[in-house]
Amino acid sequence: MSFTMSNAVIETSASSSKLASGNVFLVGMTGVGKSTVGRHLGAALRRPFLDSDHELQRIYGKSVQEMFAQDGEPVFRQRETDVLTDLCRRQGIVLATGGGAVMAQANRDELKQGGVVIYLRSAIAVIRTRIGHHRDRPLLGNDNLEERLHKMLEQRAHLYEEVADVIVDTDLVHAPHAVQDILGRLRALGMALPERPVASSDQ
Repeated sequence: MSFTMSNAVIETSASSSKLASGNVFLVGMTGVGKSTVGRHLGAALRRPFLDSDHELQRIYGKSVQEMFAQDGEPVFRQRETDVLTDLCRRQGIVLATGGGAVMAQANRDELKQGGVVIYLRSAIAVIRTRIGHHRDRPLLGNDNLEERLHKMLEQRAHLYEEVADVIVDTDLVHAPHAVQDILGRLRALGMALPERPVASSDQ
């Protein structure tokens, strides 16, 4: 998967408690590269990489799609909050969050307090291309993908920005290059990093 790093910006100065946690949280729409970048970033930082959706599936024994279909979105969102709260209160992790996690105020509070938050941002056209025919997200449906993505982004963009310490556009360059840029920005914020972060290979 390829990404771009144009116009990455530091949005806020991170608090000492966020930096001391050693946590890095990735937020953004599905298809922006949270899992791909997160795996590379975790390796570079020598920190465990976790995906909140994968944790939900592990704990409840169902896919996200199955939880939506069988239990309903309100039940799924409560489970998401419970799992995210636990993850955000850990130390020294890299975490990829579900695209809709920021919709709940409780989740936004946990993210803002628990670590440095990086908003990975991509154009709708890029997201649409990456998703292709692999629409495994229950809210995307089967029709009018671009229209659905636009509507979701309109609802969420300001919430991603609200929680973000750093915003990174991820359209055209490879994930390892994105990681190197993120490492530089974490340093600029004052986060303690490994003396020699592990080089991230393009896999």
